[in-house]
Amino acid sequence: MNTIKIYNPHHCPVRAGGFTLIELLVAMIILVSGVMGVAALQIATYKQLQTSHNFGYAAILAGEMADRMMANTNALADYIHDAPPAQSADPNCSTNTCTSTQMATYDVDRWQTQVAVNTPGSLPSGAGEITSAGSVYTITVRWDDDLSGSDETGCSTSNTDDLDCYTVTLGF
Repeated sequence: MNTIKIYNPHHCPVRAGGFTLIELLVAMIILVSGVMGVAALQIATYKQLQTSHNFGYAAILAGEMADRMMANTNALADYIHDAPPAQSADPNCSTNTCTSTQMATYDVDRWQTQVAVNTPGSLPSGAGEITSAGSVYTITVRWDDDLSGSDETGCSTSNTDDLDCYTVTLGF
């Protein structure tokens, strides 16, 4: 008699399926690398968003001072300051009538306070300066955008010790 063998797959030795420890480790490394990349992207995005906010706020402050100067052209020379003026005994010009000179002093004092105030959402280490060369006035707002603690007064982008600046120039 001839014997016929029937192939039965259930009786064959089968290699155990599933992931090996090495495959699992490689998958985890890929996953962690992806998560770290997304986290780094989020941090860079936040930093750029903060820089954009600072430039926008500096533009608003410089524009406000330009508007004040254009509204009070009789006292343009009184707007020239590179540091906050000493608190004066001038009246509060928002509620009292002031001369052009008093208004200029009040405007500069109020503006310097807004630039230099150190509250959340304000410019870090902000400073304002108004200079003139003849009938051309330059309004400069400086701040320490990278929070490096630098206190240089230049506006060079190539020198990391300099502060970030926003400048408006007015000609009268």
